[in-house]
Amino acid sequence: MNNSNGNIKLGIFVILISMIFTFVIYKVSGGGGLLNNSITIYAEFDHAEGLLKGSNVRYTGVNIGRVTDIELKAGNVLRVSMSLDRDVEKYMKSNAKVDINTNGLVGNMIVNITPGSGDAPLVKEGDLLKRKENIELSDMLGTLSTTNDMISQITESLLQITDKINNGSGAISLLINDETLSKNLKTTTRNLAITTKNIKSSTDSINHMISNVAEGNGNLGYLFKDNSLRTEMAQLSDNLDSLINNRSEPIMKNLELSSEAIANTSKKLESIVEDIESNEGLIGTVMRDTTLTQDLKNTINNLNSGTQKFDESMEALQHHWLLRGFFKKKEKEAKKAKEKK
Repeated sequence: MNNSNGNIKLGIFVILISMIFTFVIYKVSGGGGLLNNSITIYAEFDHAEGLLKGSNVRYTGVNIGRVTDIELKAGNVLRVSMSLDRDVEKYMKSNAKVDINTNGLVGNMIVNITPGSGDAPLVKEGDLLKRKENIELSDMLGTLSTTNDMISQITESLLQITDKINNGSGAISLLINDETLSKNLKTTTRNLAITTKNIKSSTDSINHMISNVAEGNGNLGYLFKDNSLRTEMAQLSDNLDSLINNRSEPIMKNLELSSEAIANTSKKLESIVEDIESNEGLIGTVMRDTTLTQDLKNTINNLNSGTQKFDESMEALQHHWLLRGFFKKKEKEAKKAKEKK
């Protein structure tokens, strides 16, 4: 009886240990569905080398389920069934992308799910996730081969250029070997640096000037910023108009009066000219009568001769002994009057 009870207890213990061991193995392998509530979703691939039933399914690096079936469909398409923890329905979107990767460098193949972006409904039972496009290893190797060929060609070209430079051929060789040209290049570079510095200084000055103008400093800034300048200019214009009107009105009146006087004088001159042309009046007679003109010339000559003789007679009287004292007295009085002044 005691042996029977011991066997029963041992059997129960073994069964419990087996169940616990099975559960641990199942969880470690990423399984689900027997003890956990799960959902099934699908993905389709052109090939799935190395992917097996029971392979892990990861979402952002975390195991969330396992592969339950791999089925070949029409058109050589492989449909992979995945059993996932139902908790993924809370955060995985239906636009998530699926691809097949290796678990480590030489590990087993796994299904990797990448989160989707933007607004999309959450994943649900029976959804078909879209495949993430990956670059195939063969394509990568082909691209790498092409790249190697191009690198080889570039290396050969560089070797040819280096040989030409070492042999003194071409402009680059001249630049490297010619010391005079090198000095000229250094001088040019130095001058270019000085020019650049001057340009920067000028640019800083212009920026400072623009800043002062923007802040309203200086005459130009005052012109740009002062809103009262327009009013002052308008007032100045009005004052100038008033001044011009006040000053120009008397001038215009004087010009009008002068114009009238000139017109009257012109009319009088026209009348005189008409009288002269018609031999009326003294001027017309003088201009037209040659005899009268000759008589006037003779009279003027006689007056000049008489005046000269009168001056000579007066000078003779001044030297006459009877009148000499009188003229000396007059001369002394004239000198005293000048000295008093």
